[in-house]
Amino acid sequence: MADREKKEKKQKIVYYDDGRTIADMSRIGRFGHVYSDRQLAAKEKKKREKEQKKDDLKMSREERRAAFLGGLRAALPAFAILVGLCAVLFLIMYLWFRP
Repeated sequence: MADREKKEKKQKIVYYDDGRTIADMSRIGRFGHVYSDRQLAAKEKKKREKEQKKDDLKMSREERRAAFLGGLRAALPAFAILVGLCAVLFLIMYLWFRP
């Protein structure tokens, strides 16, 4: 008799979504932050402005490439200085801690 009880499957409970809202979660943001109406309005305004700026800024492929390379050229001296300082530091540590 115990074997028969073990073999019988438990009936699975099936839940159906009937569309009711238990709690409005539209104001809940990241990490449980609750937004006020003013914060939500500011967030929407910022999003619209960002989309408008994106639409206003239409560049050709060559212009985008030139802008990217210009930014790369602007950052290159700082990167070279950083790599040089790391090399000098490594050289100093190598000579200092040499047996």
